[in-house]
Amino acid sequence: MKPSKERLQRTLAIRMLDNFAPTLRKEVLDSEEFRTAFKLNFKATIQLNPNGPTFDRKTLFDAIRSLLAGSNATSEVAAIGGARWAISRTSHDSDEVLVQGEGGTFALSGLACLSSDQATRLAWLSSEAKRANVNDAYIKQWQDRLAQRTLDDEEVDLLLSEFRATPEFVANSIADQLKGDELDLEQLVPSDIRYFQRLVGAPPLAEGLLEYSQNSASAFIAQLLQWHPVEGAKRALLMSSHPWLVSAIALHELPKSEMIMLYESLAQAGDRISQLGAIECGLSLLETVPELEPRLCKLIQQFIDDDPDDPASRLSQTSGLIVLVESELARTAVMGKCAPFWRRMAAIAHASVIERAVIARGMPLEFFYNLARRYARYYYLQSFVDLRREPRWHPDFVMPRQLKAEFAGRIAAAATAYDKRVQTPELRALLFDETPTSIRGHLSMPFSWLPGPLEGGVTAVVDMPTDFEADVRKALEDENLSAKSFVGLVNSSLIFRLSPQVAGWAAEGLKRVRYQVRGLKDSGDMFYLLTGLATVAAVLRSSELAEQVRILVRVVRRRPEVDIDVSDAVRIALMAAAAETEFDKWASFVGDWLTELAFEEMVPEKAILLKTHIRILCCIEPRLWEACGRADVACEAFIDLPAA
Repeated sequence: MKPSKERLQRTLAIRMLDNFAPTLRKEVLDSEEFRTAFKLNFKATIQLNPNGPTFDRKTLFDAIRSLLAGSNATSEVAAIGGARWAISRTSHDSDEVLVQGEGGTFALSGLACLSSDQATRLAWLSSEAKRANVNDAYIKQWQDRLAQRTLDDEEVDLLLSEFRATPEFVANSIADQLKGDELDLEQLVPSDIRYFQRLVGAPPLAEGLLEYSQNSASAFIAQLLQWHPVEGAKRALLMSSHPWLVSAIALHELPKSEMIMLYESLAQAGDRISQLGAIECGLSLLETVPELEPRLCKLIQQFIDDDPDDPASRLSQTSGLIVLVESELARTAVMGKCAPFWRRMAAIAHASVIERAVIARGMPLEFFYNLARRYARYYYLQSFVDLRREPRWHPDFVMPRQLKAEFAGRIAAAATAYDKRVQTPELRALLFDETPTSIRGHLSMPFSWLPGPLEGGVTAVVDMPTDFEADVRKALEDENLSAKSFVGLVNSSLIFRLSPQVAGWAAEGLKRVRYQVRGLKDSGDMFYLLTGLATVAAVLRSSELAEQVRILVRVVRRRPEVDIDVSDAVRIALMAAAAETEFDKWASFVGDWLTELAFEEMVPEKAILLKTHIRILCCIEPRLWEACGRADVACEAFIDLPAA
């Protein structure tokens, strides 16, 4: 007898699923649409804990349904293996179920969604949503479903997964994981965008950072503070990756005693991003809450004392965690379509959640900094892909030294804004003295004025001074260009708002001297010049300068005394490619440059490295495959070469 078409389709679907990675397989099987289309029903089991009994899910859930309906005060259910277990409710008006047997007693809660009573189901959902501070479209869908009917067995786990994708659950899960002997990055960094939306609010549809901070982010922060003043403030401070977001955190609404307790807690065990936001908020509050001054002194002193060159410093830990989280988000592509600044804000917030857990656990601070170095390639390539949309923020800006320079700049700016509110000599000395023991002593030009992590798409607000622009033009129009001719342009490209014609001066200068730039002492000088010019091309969206940078790289890499390796060449290519805002032109530029690199003579080790870069880039942005396919295949030719 021939199997039916329906059975053949079901069999094919199951066999295809066997070829999926476990994470993808679970995502597919969680899709109700997929299961319905192929009429897939799975026999699932539930184990109450790693050492507890295992039950057939349908058998256990049916017994719980009967209990909640009031049919029986207690009943028995057989575990897999035959042992009988008694199940009962802890009380008539409680949804908690006890499972008791020779192996112990297990309490199951959160299963009122199995109740046949509509009011019970909806009351449970409302209570859980309020406790977890979740009230979004996902919950609304479940509310509608629970109002209509009871849930089937497979829907129960889908509903409970809503509450596993919440900041409270994830924070507790991370704390539990840090107690173990091994770390699982997939557990440490959720691949569920619902979690990040509940951590920092929904991603913007088309808003820039300023509009987003004034509208969506401001409304989300207000909702957090309304939900719970202190816990909401702690959550909101995780979003302190930009001063515009900090300005929306209304800490003045907290009772004074709770505000002081919050600052004491942050000084003892707060993450660096939240501490930074608290300093900026606190300086604005000194007029009404002068008691904050000694607490601010403690926080500011921590920033001053933090050594960015020490792998065991808090700055190094913050840097490492951001890289680690961003790398994992790039690998899973969970936020592939979101604005880079929003994804980065969410990543920094989640890195800060982990940092809080690490501080509470007392783990070695250098652990995550060292771990991040193993995964940094995804972070860097994702950041270079982001340059097309947000060209002013570079991945190196997350390094500890730059973080300290940026944090010092932000604290100094807030101190200047609220100068008259700072009263005590101790705090004034920390903020305004020009010594290594003060914040001003840690300001560094130009680093304290470089764009922050959310400012890649924000245009510089200060025009290049007229006399400085004249000096830049004079240097670029010199008949004999040297490395020094480009210094003014390169150093100012991320600080000032430049005229588009500046890129033209640089491009014409390179063509005029036929790419022979004097005064380059070594490969380091050349790399600095090339990345600097690529940055100018990206910021000014100058296709002309980007093409000249490509030719210059081609010329200098042929010089025997210059060593610009494959990774650095890819870096320069992706930076220059950001001159193109349209995706097709950007992809074509990237693909052509990588193909050119792939057809150069190289040893198998370098071919493997280039191929790895290409594969990761295409994982991050799959639409690049069309442009980069030839480069990928060309690398294979060198990898397969027989050993000499």
